[in-house]
Amino acid sequence: MGNCLCAGFAALALALACSSPGESGVSGDLGAAGRSGGTGLGVTHGGNGGGAQKCTRVETISALAIERPEPFDVVIVADHSGSLSWSRDSLSAGLKNLLAYAHGQEVRFFVLTPTQYNASSEAARTTGNRQLVVWKDPVTNEPYAHAITEFNQVCTDVTGAKFDCAKRDQVYGQGITIKGTWDFQMPAAIAAIKPDMTAAQISEQQQKIADGILALGSDGAQTEQPICTLNRYIAQGAPALPKHAVFLLLSDEDDQSTPEQCLASYTYQEHADGTKDVPCAQNCDVERYEALYIHPSESVEYDCVPVDDQGVHHPENASQQSTSSSAGPICTPGSVTSCGVPQIELAKMFCNNGRVPENCKVTCTAGSGYYCTLDRPPAGPDLCTTAFTLNGTSYSNFPDYCQRTHNGDGPFKECKSSGYDLAVGPRYLGTETITPLLDVSTLADMADHFRTSADATFGKGEYFVESIVLDPAFPCVVKTGQSYGTTLETLATNSSDVFPLCSDYAPALQRIQSFAKRLVRNEFPLELASDEELDAVTAIAVDGRRRPLADSDFRYDREQKLLVITPGVLTPSDLTLDLTVADMCIEIVR
Repeated sequence: MGNCLCAGFAALALALACSSPGESGVSGDLGAAGRSGGTGLGVTHGGNGGGAQKCTRVETISALAIERPEPFDVVIVADHSGSLSWSRDSLSAGLKNLLAYAHGQEVRFFVLTPTQYNASSEAARTTGNRQLVVWKDPVTNEPYAHAITEFNQVCTDVTGAKFDCAKRDQVYGQGITIKGTWDFQMPAAIAAIKPDMTAAQISEQQQKIADGILALGSDGAQTEQPICTLNRYIAQGAPALPKHAVFLLLSDEDDQSTPEQCLASYTYQEHADGTKDVPCAQNCDVERYEALYIHPSESVEYDCVPVDDQGVHHPENASQQSTSSSAGPICTPGSVTSCGVPQIELAKMFCNNGRVPENCKVTCTAGSGYYCTLDRPPAGPDLCTTAFTLNGTSYSNFPDYCQRTHNGDGPFKECKSSGYDLAVGPRYLGTETITPLLDVSTLADMADHFRTSADATFGKGEYFVESIVLDPAFPCVVKTGQSYGTTLETLATNSSDVFPLCSDYAPALQRIQSFAKRLVRNEFPLELASDEELDAVTAIAVDGRRRPLADSDFRYDREQKLLVITPGVLTPSDLTLDLTVADMCIEIVR
């Protein structure tokens, strides 16, 4: 008696040697792809039709459909400040070929910028009329372009009714509320590809990417905030985001911003706090006396000089500013001195917006002071010139009362009085709240927040981040206005995802191809009978080309009833699989 095992032969060869009666136990999930002219598996039975039982048979399962890879987005956060103009052409040329690496998949391409604020933020001011954010170029005074937020505000009165925010200066103190938000503006995709696109259509999308990068120009913010941009993007939430994403950070400067520069909202809220008094002409509740104390103060005068993105000062575009301060020691009126550290810090606060104070000097003036007040019963003597007694203490007149009750300040002048009705209506006091996008202390915390949010939104391994930056290890010359991307490198998925800004971008873009392969389905339901074995697998591309897989590229998991292809073997352009299954049988020799 002898036996034989027939497996691993081509269907045609086995058809001449082996056959076995009965139906195959092979099954598979074909999806929409099936055998031409039928709805089941495409099965080819080997055999010569003879009556004698043979030892094997082979079945070819045709057109096992490969589900299309899940779509993903490529989100490019591209610096567009003036210092990057030297590398933008090479950047565009490198990105132009990016689509070729994702051919066969459904991919959208977006370009975001690290510029946060535009002309809409001019309306974002404190009650002291101070700008909340930097929204225009300090040299040209032109608003930054391609910002990723729009500032919107709503103003309501004490009843909740809306009013024109442009008139808010007229209604302060009347119970108003101002709520402003910086709303993220997700741009439309600059390019998109689909699996069935022709080469000509792919070429068109390649050009769109190049054009989209070049269209950014070089009028972005000097303070790049790519980490703020990433956090605004991820804050949209899962329903608005893709299932998978690739992030490309491209910058010739590191992110050196602070959490306080990445704002979410501004609120000015007035609330009732006691009652207010109003002047009256007759039958008044009280007679109110006032006297003014004038004391020397400092007038800090300086030039606010614009500084461009290369660090060049532009005194020809400077503006002269003057700020009063009474916080320092008593000075001698008329004296002029150079600014010290406190005055320089004060000037910096008011220059801001990419400007620095220069030619700073301090002039002592006698132009500030405060009022001393006292309420007395109406129809009494004029205390500005008449002596009086209050709480057991005698005063020669009201200015004398002020000087003796205000730490010796004086002299108090311009004494006057007028009638007031007390507690006529509610008094409103306002509070300002400036809310950053994230309640964290450092920029590193913001980077951690993005990674944590991305892990929760996409899942670990379902997204990755590449940083294309300047680094001491790269052969890039760091020019004026540029810096090493130390912080941006920490955002990269790993050290192999950090690439030089000044070199060929092909290695960085090939990383997308690797990610695209990961999204191809690699497991397929397949049920084989106990005496059947998977013998061969052939991948068929969208253009009909056949590619036999090596034995090491696939395996059959009998317990899970799954055909498992080694990740990375199938490509986005593969459409179907042909499987060759062999029976194992025993030939009885008489």
